[in-house]
Amino acid sequence: MFELPLAEGVSLSFQRYPLPESGVLAALPASAGALPCCSAGPGRFLVALPEGEGCWIGITASPGAPPVRVSLSIRGVDGRAVDPLSGKEGDQPPGPSRVRVPPSAQVPGISRNDGGWWCLRRPPAPAGLPAIRSLDVYTGGHDSAASLLARFVPAAVFERLGGGTTPPLRPDARYGGWRLP
Repeated sequence: MFELPLAEGVSLSFQRYPLPESGVLAALPASAGALPCCSAGPGRFLVALPEGEGCWIGITASPGAPPVRVSLSIRGVDGRAVDPLSGKEGDQPPGPSRVRVPPSAQVPGISRNDGGWWCLRRPPAPAGLPAIRSLDVYTGGHDSAASLLARFVPAAVFERLGGGTTPPLRPDARYGGWRLP
């Protein structure tokens, strides 16, 4: 699967791209396709994120979908929780920031003070750059339980755990206005 159901008419996907050497984004990179996901139990998913790739989060609403507020909390490999929308650390997810869907929304990475974003990437990451372990997604208020948990794993682990193969990254396969698998 390439999209995770989040709420009625709303889904979440992870759009892949080659990591820039700096580990920082100034703008939303073009998608080279969605990363594959598989169930790991109720509300829990694995996402294949190969080394050398980053991803941005797409929150897509179908026509006529009822409005929903979405909060995100990224857990780094160091165990700390970060609200990617504000860039602020916090031990109590969900983060303080929310996006309202519809309309659809894109989260490029972890917000930085300079207007850019840290790339969402798995380890290894160069010194000083964050690496992510998982993403908690919440719908509703601050007291809501996580709607889903996505754990980022290497492609080989994803395949070994039954998620199937991860197609190779094709940087020339750019988003052109249609939904990508």
